[in-house]
Amino acid sequence: MACSYVTSKGYTGNLGGLAGADQKCNALATTAGLSGTYMAWLSVAPEDPSTRFTRSTVPYALTDGTVIAGDWDDLVGPEGDRLEAPISIDEAGYQRDTFVWTNTEYDGERILDASSLTCSGFTESTSQIPAVVGWSLGTVKGNSVEGAWTFRELTSTGPPDCNYLAALYCFEQ
Repeated sequence: MACSYVTSKGYTGNLGGLAGADQKCNALATTAGLSGTYMAWLSVAPEDPSTRFTRSTVPYALTDGTVIAGDWDDLVGPEGDRLEAPISIDEAGYQRDTFVWTNTEYDGERILDASSLTCSGFTESTSQIPAVVGWSLGTVKGNSVEGAWTFRELTSTGPPDCNYLAALYCFEQ
């Protein structure tokens, strides 16, 4: 199985780009005693999970063993409209209800190329700049006010600003 988790820590939009986000995933995994190499489910033009990730042929499972998807195609494909379970368990096995930085559609491709809506490639935490988030308790594939795990369309308040503390999704490669 390929391990997946939501981080126990929240970060501003200044993640240090993709490399910094991946480093955060690996540091938390190491501290929790998880083996393997992890990458953040995060998109910054021109890269996104569909181009960066190893496409697993085995199930993606949470740190507690709960399967979220049968393989890469199940994780990102149009078959079914939901994950099997939300990515709401952190690296240490605790439940988290949090927003998650993503800028990524359910198919693993980036939503926006504009640095103005991705915290300047996730390298700054200016409070006036919003960015795309998902929701750790969400399972819906596609944008939904209520349940999208990777692209949650927020209502009147809009997406969180880059100074907000949001988590990351981390996937073993």
